[in-house]
Amino acid sequence: MTYAGDEGGIVCQLTFDAEEIKERFFVSITHLAFDRRLPVAREITAYQKHRIKRIRRVNATDVSAAYH
Repeated sequence: MTYAGDEGGIVCQLTFDAEEIKERFFVSITHLAFDRRLPVAREITAYQKHRIKRIRRVNATDVSAAYH
């Protein structure tokens, strides 16, 4: 996992063919679903909730600033 700054948050890299790594996909974990039985599931869920609140707060500020 890698931190992609305020824009992307924590991202993970996905590859679908281990032998041919021509295509890599970096995905923010903010909107991914994880198995709740994972040892880090609680931490991931807490991070996702915090990040979604932050995104909403930033977007609300941007929208209100556009009207002034």
